[in-house]
Amino acid sequence: MSKNATPWIQTVTLNPPSLKDNTADADRLIQALKSHLNTDAVDIDLDLVKALPAVLRRSRFKIRCILFKEGRHWTLTGISEAKDANVAAGLAVDLGTTRVVMRLLDLSNGRTLAESAFDNPQDSIGPDILARIHFTEKENGLKKLNELIISGLNDAIEKICKSQQISSQQIYALSVAGNTTMTHLFLDLDPRWIIREPYIPVVNNPGVLKARGTQTGSEPTRPRACFSQYRKLFRRGFDCRNSIFGNS
Repeated sequence: MSKNATPWIQTVTLNPPSLKDNTADADRLIQALKSHLNTDAVDIDLDLVKALPAVLRRSRFKIRCILFKEGRHWTLTGISEAKDANVAAGLAVDLGTTRVVMRLLDLSNGRTLAESAFDNPQDSIGPDILARIHFTEKENGLKKLNELIISGLNDAIEKICKSQQISSQQIYALSVAGNTTMTHLFLDLDPRWIIREPYIPVVNNPGVLKARGTQTGSEPTRPRACFSQYRKLFRRGFDCRNSIFGNS
């Protein structure tokens, strides 16, 4: 197994199965990754398990693995032939009340590929979080605010990817940092109790989610969440870029 500048992309060469070694394809790969990453926890999403047999045999059991780390737990988010030269990207998003800032990163080395920013479209509803929370109490108010930020992000994702001539499906990890209210509106969670005693949010640490759960435009079957499947969501004060690379 080869090492890269970051641990998120690994090239893995496996011994092909035989009559004397009939270990399942997924188990064979997990064992190799556990050994190399020095961890007891490596998961493979079912969508990748379905693709694994064909990819392994087409590549003669030498593959590129794209991984996401949460603590000591790793999730495989993408596989391809080892010779695959396409960029595997991560996207860091600072979800501000007024401005949304994005940075597109190359997961193989942490290099910044592009940066962009846009006005938070929720500003059309209210300039501050208090106004937006009160708006969620109207009929379909929360849905409207959620759709505004998701639509704005999806448009911006397409533009920043186009600027680098890559597809949004090449984003394997998304990190979103925002204050508690912005996180709730992004996840379509009711924020009304945040401003009422005893000031309780629905959740403080949303953790890692699948792309399809947030409706953002990166590949929905990856954990980018996995990192082209899971998304990691953080509260205010967390550096987006470090949330992708800081645990390596």
